Amino acid sequence: MATRALIGFINLDPAELIATYNHYDGYPENLGKALETHYDDTVKAKQIAEYGYISYIDPETGNIDAARKEAPSRVNLMVGWEDAMYEIAKEIDSYGADYAYIWNEDESDWVTIKHYGVRSTFDQLTNALQSYQGEFGDNIADLPAAPDQVGESYISKWEDYIKK
Repeated sequence: MATRALIGFINLDPAELIATYNHYDGYPENLGKALETHYDDTVKAKQIAEYGYISYIDPETGNIDAARKEAPSRVNLMVGWEDAMYEIAKEIDSYGADYAYIWNEDESDWVTIKHYGVRSTFDQLTNALQSYQGEFGDNIADLPAAPDQVGESYISKWEDYIKK
């Protein structure tokens, strides 16, 4: 039976989660050990998160076994702090992951999350990744502009109505 995991890296420009799927032995004593031993700096952490698909990483050597080649997933995090944590939790859930390992660049360490469901994962993420608060469009001015889908005439009419 596989112990699936997500290996993630939070990129800040643009704000996104880069994630790789790991199929076998994703528990902390194996994959966690491999990441902490062989992928323990920002450059290596980003490289492993960009791998895309991993069958297994040997914890002793760091060698990667990959049955197929896939692109990593990329999740937009420019949605505000809580929504960003929720998007990461949903991505972990979509992988069917038992564990997630997210590189925390501020702490230069891997954060280990045990996935019991989206809510529990969200709670763990908000506690473990506090140093990223304020990085994901928390200020409305930082959010990308929404396209004007209602048209100028509708907005003008609404503003006129409010003034009356």
